[in-house]
Amino acid sequence: MTDYAKISPKIGHKNWLAAITHDDGQFASDGGGKSTLMLAAPGKGKTTLLCQSAQISKYVHGNKHDFIQALVQGEPLDNFKVFLETVIWRIRDFDAFANIIPENWMHSFPEWRSSVKKMHIWIHEDDHPIFYCYNYKKQPLPIKNLPPVEFYKDADDLMRRLHWGAINAVLEPQTYHLSEMLIQKLREKKMDYDDDTIEDMQGEDEDDEDDGRYRKRKRPVATRGRSARGRRRKEVRGSRDDYAKREVSPAYFWFDLIHTAMEANKTRHVHFCIDEWDDIAEARSEGDIWKLLDDLASDWKTLRKSNISAELSTHQTDYVDWRILKRIDYFIWMKGAIVHPSYSMLREQSIVSNLPMGTFIIEEKKVNFGIETFDKIPRKQPDVRIDGLKGQTPRLTLNQANEILKTMCEA
Repeated sequence: MTDYAKISPKIGHKNWLAAITHDDGQFASDGGGKSTLMLAAPGKGKTTLLCQSAQISKYVHGNKHDFIQALVQGEPLDNFKVFLETVIWRIRDFDAFANIIPENWMHSFPEWRSSVKKMHIWIHEDDHPIFYCYNYKKQPLPIKNLPPVEFYKDADDLMRRLHWGAINAVLEPQTYHLSEMLIQKLREKKMDYDDDTIEDMQGEDEDDEDDGRYRKRKRPVATRGRSARGRRRKEVRGSRDDYAKREVSPAYFWFDLIHTAMEANKTRHVHFCIDEWDDIAEARSEGDIWKLLDDLASDWKTLRKSNISAELSTHQTDYVDWRILKRIDYFIWMKGAIVHPSYSMLREQSIVSNLPMGTFIIEEKKVNFGIETFDKIPRKQPDVRIDGLKGQTPRLTLNQANEILKTMCEA
């Protein structure tokens, strides 16, 4: 068995605090938004850890490293100004956000002494989902203490009306068309690459993992015979109207919201909590999604300076586009994750494979790593389920749906 006594809990604790605590990227050295990727097999605790991160993430006015040092050493914190960090939580069809509703959180942690973030539920104005859960008898019930639902029109509208210092749980639009901003970005990319570029990739190699082996992956560069700076731009195929009319995956909305947050945000802090990040940044993507990921990867450093952090989760590194992986600041390795040498200092897979539940290795990429623990959420709430998602057969009968809506209205 692995001897975990040789792995530093002090480094693990400091890395965890650094991942969930942020300062101003315009003033602090190495400050601003940070990105963390949690990796674990299904059912090994990453969603529980994501819930805890959403409730306890914070930002400090000043240097966060001084704050973390004082916190670790048990020194007084009176000289630090600490604020609740605004969270944007991605709602999924099976979700755990009921645990971080403030009343439910305090029910789980009655001795909690810090401020608890309020929660606001956002759905698109054209959608009419029903949130519910099952009890142990498989009977559908309303979500305990579910706050009133609010509606947004688009990413711009949501950012203008965001509740600061709170958790904003957002259900992506079930019918989504690309925004003007993303359409313009795609049109610019089409000028740089012709439609065959991604299939015919010529250029530098990138390492990528495939079932434990490594293969070479090509990255597009300038067409032969033209320099990268002076190459002739390709004629754009497809009009703006074609893009505007085309219905795309609802997950594309998160490209829109992340870019909008980056453009709109100045000094405030925003913390994205996105489970199943591979839904958005899928590995081996093609076509327009490849171009959107290319643009997001290019803007990643701007997210840091815009004080935008990202807490992401998936099952394995090879589920996620390598351009995003290269820009992650912290990796959290949990039981069931497969360590990738391109992104980790760990060289023994057994270190991760033998981790007990409630324990993880947190690594500042290629700098250091340590071990940290977390607890289960006591009195855990049932998973949130949603009726009315696109492409899904309703699970509730009409009578069941009406009863849940009636109960919600009375509450």
